[in-house]
Amino acid sequence: MKLFILGAIIIIIIAVVLYLLLSYLMNVFSHLEEKREILSKAKESKRKQKLMEAELKTRQRILEEQIRAKVGMFYPMGEIRRLENELEQVNQTLDEIKNGGNI
Repeated sequence: MKLFILGAIIIIIIAVVLYLLLSYLMNVFSHLEEKREILSKAKESKRKQKLMEAELKTRQRILEEQIRAKVGMFYPMGEIRRLENELEQVNQTLDEIKNGGNI
């Protein structure tokens, strides 16, 4: 009977130790997964920011070309001002991106 009680106590102690060990390991691995997820989101955000910057630079070049062409052809000033305002907005957005600001 003493041997049975001693065996039961040892099994309970081993079960508790295994539970604590597995709980710790689950906690560690969940933190690693969260870290990977955060890094992945940061990379995705950086990639989207670079794509947006490239699109804005392309739009900037197109607007500059349109303004030059329309000034040379004597288009109405309202149209030219609209393009200049749009170009100014694109330039401001590019400056915000370059200075690390979010849009």
